[in-house]
Amino acid sequence: MKLVILDSNALIHRAYHALPPLTSPKGEPTSAIYGFFSTFIKMIGDLKPDYLIATFDRPETTFRHKAFLAYKAHRPKTPEDLIWQLQKVKEILPGIGVYTIDKAGYEADDIIGTLTHKLCSPQSGLEIIIVTGDLDTLQLIQDGVKVYTMKRGISDIIVYDTKAVIERFSLPPEKLPDYKGLVGDASDNIPGISGIGPKTAIQLLQKFGSLEKIFAQKDIPEKLKGKKNEALFSKELSTINTDVPFSFSLQDSKWQGFNSGEIEPLFREFAFQSLLTRISSQNSKKPADLFSQNQESLTTIKKSPHEEKIQNIALWLLDPEKKNASSSDSLTILKERLRKENVINIFEDIEIPLLPILEQMSKEGIGVDQKTLKLLQADLEKDIYSLKKEITRIAGEEFNPNSSDQLRTLLFEKLKISPKYLRKTPGGKISTKESQLLKIIDNHIIIGHILKYRELEKLLTTYVIPFFQKIEKDGKIHTTFNQTGTTTGRLSSENPNLQNIPAQGEYALRFKNIFLPTKGFLFVSFDYSQIELRVAAHLSGDKDLKLAFKKGEDIHTHTASRVFGVSVEKVTKEMRRIAKVFNFGILYGLGARGLGENLRISQGEAKKFIDNYFERFSGVKEYIQKIRQEVIENGYVKTHFGRKRWFYELKNLARLPRNVREAYLREAVNMPIQGTTADIVKLAMIKIYNELIKKYGNEIHLLLQIHDDLLFEIKEASMDGYIPRIKEIMEHVVSLAVPLKVDVKKGARWGELASF
Repeated sequence: MKLVILDSNALIHRAYHALPPLTSPKGEPTSAIYGFFSTFIKMIGDLKPDYLIATFDRPETTFRHKAFLAYKAHRPKTPEDLIWQLQKVKEILPGIGVYTIDKAGYEADDIIGTLTHKLCSPQSGLEIIIVTGDLDTLQLIQDGVKVYTMKRGISDIIVYDTKAVIERFSLPPEKLPDYKGLVGDASDNIPGISGIGPKTAIQLLQKFGSLEKIFAQKDIPEKLKGKKNEALFSKELSTINTDVPFSFSLQDSKWQGFNSGEIEPLFREFAFQSLLTRISSQNSKKPADLFSQNQESLTTIKKSPHEEKIQNIALWLLDPEKKNASSSDSLTILKERLRKENVINIFEDIEIPLLPILEQMSKEGIGVDQKTLKLLQADLEKDIYSLKKEITRIAGEEFNPNSSDQLRTLLFEKLKISPKYLRKTPGGKISTKESQLLKIIDNHIIIGHILKYRELEKLLTTYVIPFFQKIEKDGKIHTTFNQTGTTTGRLSSENPNLQNIPAQGEYALRFKNIFLPTKGFLFVSFDYSQIELRVAAHLSGDKDLKLAFKKGEDIHTHTASRVFGVSVEKVTKEMRRIAKVFNFGILYGLGARGLGENLRISQGEAKKFIDNYFERFSGVKEYIQKIRQEVIENGYVKTHFGRKRWFYELKNLARLPRNVREAYLREAVNMPIQGTTADIVKLAMIKIYNELIKKYGNEIHLLLQIHDDLLFEIKEASMDGYIPRIKEIMEHVVSLAVPLKVDVKKGARWGELASF
């Protein structure tokens, strides 16, 4: 026989923080309710209990609070929407046949401890499983008692028995209160002994067996001297009470299965269609019997917007190339596929926690100075007119600079400009893209004018004019961030796109100056310095690159020194420029032809440069070769965190034209670097949001994410306290083989940011 005991508050709290905000059709908060019952349904299917009890905390002061006023005192006040959901779950459970217990003055853990103490015995033949969202109840594990909990999110399950506890903590379950007596428990504000870490605590307990025996020794560590009372008190606070006075009969908790008459209308009211589908597939009754009124409606009701977003994220993680593909698979099924592909951690630890952050960023918006925008429009139109007039004068005829055919005729036929080094379009014509015209900008004065004309016209037509329609009543622009818009994991921005605003030139700066922070706030930018090169150093393991970053050297000067074989002091600006091309190009598959065109040298010279580079940075060469081989063998590449991108096209490698094959292989080498970078930035956003914005949202707003850069507006009066912490979070959010570095700038307008 199997008794399952739910640590309800822990499960509800876990769900609340793991899922994005969800609301019912009536606008009621439902994320914690949804997450709790999602875990509940999975638990029923996994464990198939004979008896089921839900325990709850109560709002009254407990005996621990009376003994120690600081117990859990550091925790923020429970949000009102969570309090409402806690109460709602407590109301729902009895109606669907779940026995509930709480007791004034005690925590749910104490009720669980008392139940296990009273009911667990070899004679009872009862297996007890505690279902919880945290690890506090691990101390109750013994023969016949296990703990069913989550490694991540709400669906990545792990079951602890005595062996599993020892494997994780190097101590048996009953010694965990002794352990906390030494190291404390930050989540509950239990102090422990200052200066005693996990390693020391484990060694002491393994040697002497208990806290009492440690302090019975004559020779104890200096940090423990005079600390016996503090340690024993911390142990007492950590020890679950197994003698709570309440009356209980096991038969009262008999689990009869889902009461569909009660649960169906409730779940329909909350729009939990996917949970109803899971119940119907799990229940032993036929669907027609389970939902006798208005039955397979389950298949015709549309998903809620949040469910659809979550499902799209799951589909995108499974295959970034088919992010918009429809799927009849339920989110449960999709999670199993994510788990099978080993990307469930990306789903639960990165993408789902990021969802509410992006929604809040979009809702917050960014202020626009409309007067400055109108002045900018007038100046742009004036300069564009003058440029068009000058281009016509130089050309000696009227023509459209935006027409590729007319431009080719003018440049390469009439003006006889050499197209050497210029690439061709797929149709075989000489390319007139900006990147190609820049190669011949010194060959004729008209090319610079044409590029300037294109730049200004794009700024006017793509950004300035459309922005007037995008400004909402609050005077702000509210861009939409798309989580599933790229194959690398990077975010994209649309309606309008604020990630591709021109960065160089006088007008680009003036355009950025139309953006204003909220009154009393300043813009603060936190930009990861050369993060992709740092990630490349980590992934490749190249000793030379790693050493340069660890020493804090200028990486382009360092590379130039190695490639050209000169001391750092003798590296010229031109050498550094060439090295910069190497650093950002070779990692993404820039070959001799591309390098030659970029540097305006022959392919032979470019090949010598590349060979010399790989000779100096052999780890980079080996890494590139390794990724190319892996993608051919496995069909995918992955980031440091496990995010995958599939390259199905490479299955037919022999049939692919060489240029197509090489293009895919370049993308394969690029993806782990860009994708790892994207994941690092996302993890930093999540940590900053959870640690700062959730608590101090009236003083700090995250407005934009522009690849490696996060733009905040922070209350000017208190910004000195936030800036160092944000920088610290970003630089230490992950541990790589090289340090991460963040540059900070602040200003009253986006275009006026200066180093902090």
